[in-house]
Amino acid sequence: MADINDPITFEKMSEVSREASKLNDVRIIRLPPMRVITSRHKTGETENLDGDKMQNLFVQYGFIPTPGLRDCFMRKESSSEWVMLMKIPNDYENETIYMDENLPGGLYAVASTFFENMDDTFAFLREWASGNNDFQLDNERSEMLEEILPWDIVNKLGKWQQDIFIPIKIIQKGIQMPNNKIEPIFNEVLTGGVLKNALDFTDFLNTNDIIQLGQHEWYYKDKCVCYIDTRNEKHSWIVWTEGDYTNEHEGFTIDERTKEIAWASVMKCGSCEGCNFSPGITKMLLGKEFANICNADNVNMAFMFTNPENETLECVKMLVLMRINIIANHK
Repeated sequence: MADINDPITFEKMSEVSREASKLNDVRIIRLPPMRVITSRHKTGETENLDGDKMQNLFVQYGFIPTPGLRDCFMRKESSSEWVMLMKIPNDYENETIYMDENLPGGLYAVASTFFENMDDTFAFLREWASGNNDFQLDNERSEMLEEILPWDIVNKLGKWQQDIFIPIKIIQKGIQMPNNKIEPIFNEVLTGGVLKNALDFTDFLNTNDIIQLGQHEWYYKDKCVCYIDTRNEKHSWIVWTEGDYTNEHEGFTIDERTKEIAWASVMKCGSCEGCNFSPGITKMLLGKEFANICNADNVNMAFMFTNPENETLECVKMLVLMRINIIANHK
């Protein structure tokens, strides 16, 4: 028991406040990867976001943040600066004075707070993740917050309410990892932009809790999501996406350009020697019918991409996200 004569410090008061709050409302959400424009200038300095600057910073470029819609975040940098991140279209030509980047997405522990309790809520979530049996802190990504109180209420009452985002990842229990991880192989046989894209894709998979469990297989939970291999003699890598693409999955919209890229990469039957499943089958893929699709060993590898880059790589990622969304919500 603490001595009643012990001095009362700010740290002790914060600890008591956190204990009293209990933080029962922790939500686990997955943010999709997104392209964002930032409040950091291309010259390196960071925009001052005092007052209502956050609401209006990118208005002249047609981007207006809407509280609670997961389209605008504040990210805490290692320098203790806060940088604003505003979602923009993947094909946006950034001719502004501001830097843009790709936000990787992934799992977050989230809780709501008001501005005056923000630091305590960050501490609460870190403690929650540190003591959790299913999740752990992901130190490869940054903490963020999102304004969730409508701007008219903020302006009228002078109060700010936020969702606090702490990056987490699933604790993998009892999983035997393969000795032949794909990344060292990439580094041996790939170079330049091809290597960069391949490593970017495996980083994307790891960020979304998709792990390599075989020589080529990558799994989310207990379901295969994709296969990756290299062709050493051609200095190339290939990814096959696994799943039922009969149509778009309910609640997961894929834009027409992504469909067109996927349709151009359907995996046709090659009448491979020794295969007992030739000719291929007719399949409906993302709303369009295709004949002679590979059906080897009755797997659902509908699409095959070799050395994907730029928008093709983003298409592969979108198909993977569609697959894990189905797994997560329709076991």
